[in-house]
Amino acid sequence: QATKGTLGVCIREVQKTLAQSSKRLIESKIAALGVGSSFKVFNDKIETPGDGLIIFQGMQDHSAESIKSLEGFRIAWIEEAQTLSARSLSLLRPTIRADNSEIWASWNPTRKSDAIDDFFRGKNGLPKGAVLVKANWRDNPWWTDVLEAERLLELERYPERYDHTYEGDYAKAFEGAYFAALLSEAKRKGRIGVVAADPLLPLRAFHDLGGAGA
Repeated sequence: QATKGTLGVCIREVQKTLAQSSKRLIESKIAALGVGSSFKVFNDKIETPGDGLIIFQGMQDHSAESIKSLEGFRIAWIEEAQTLSARSLSLLRPTIRADNSEIWASWNPTRKSDAIDDFFRGKNGLPKGAVLVKANWRDNPWWTDVLEAERLLELERYPERYDHTYEGDYAKAFEGAYFAALLSEAKRKGRIGVVAADPLLPLRAFHDLGGAGA
């Protein structure tokens, strides 16, 4: 009796097209390893040896009902996991529950409050049975002189963001990054200015309503 192949799903929070997925990366690795004859690559999926299958989906498109289509999948790889919402993580975790199933997440940390960071590195500690690995450029066996030159340039020119880009630390809201120049001298001396939204910070609106009675 033939062994049934593994069912795997590659996930992003938002994936409008397969061009936004990890499909091309997987295809290139199959070619680089010289095992292309064992795989069948289609427009929307990759068939693996032993009747296995890899599909590509965006979690934002799933509901509590539609996520049931992933039941029976043994591996779920969350790419760019720092963008995964708490809702998506809560939908995915109980769905990937076949025997010996695993959820893999790969990400460059952005904020401590991100759902994936809170789950694995939050105040409750590492979940039982989970394995957390920190890897960066030092662990890359394919690191090249070109990449090293780029790293050193980043360290020299942009030291405030270097730790996030190359060392896996959380991103910072840099001084001056989200306060735009005011449009005029009058505005500069007043309380009204142009402020650009910072994607690292939440948006909040505060209103101070005042008036005078007759």
